[in-house]
Amino acid sequence: CTLLLFGTAYGGTLLGGERCTWGPAYWCQGVDTAKECGTIDHCAQNVWSKQEVKNDAVCISCQEVVAMARLGLSLNQTEEAIKEEMKKACDLMHGEALHAECKTLLETFFPEFIKLLKSDLEPKALCQALHLCKQGVALQNTKGLHH
Repeated sequence: CTLLLFGTAYGGTLLGGERCTWGPAYWCQGVDTAKECGTIDHCAQNVWSKQEVKNDAVCISCQEVVAMARLGLSLNQTEEAIKEEMKKACDLMHGEALHAECKTLLETFFPEFIKLLKSDLEPKALCQALHLCKQGVALQNTKGLHH
């Protein structure tokens, strides 16, 4: 109680009061938290690229959209043209909930999506960061373990 009053009296923030101070376990839950904490690059390079991702129909569809968008980038399409193509891909997704989630992700995280498209992040890992692929077990660094 004294600590709480001390922190409040001086206008300080209690340790752990700011979620972005919780570290990579919080930051890298997905593109939403990485955007909130400004850690997209860190999460892509150090966390998402090392995670095993399970494939299912939604995950596979997301990876196809990522491939299409990367092709657009390689052909020097504008980001706006890529966004329009992705909207069309969202329209083709089965199920109203998935269709709506796709559009929401596109509108909310498009700048971050483009940044991740330009990175070396595997499509599965990118889709996992968008919560469209389920996370498996984190991959272990096995260099030097093979005989």
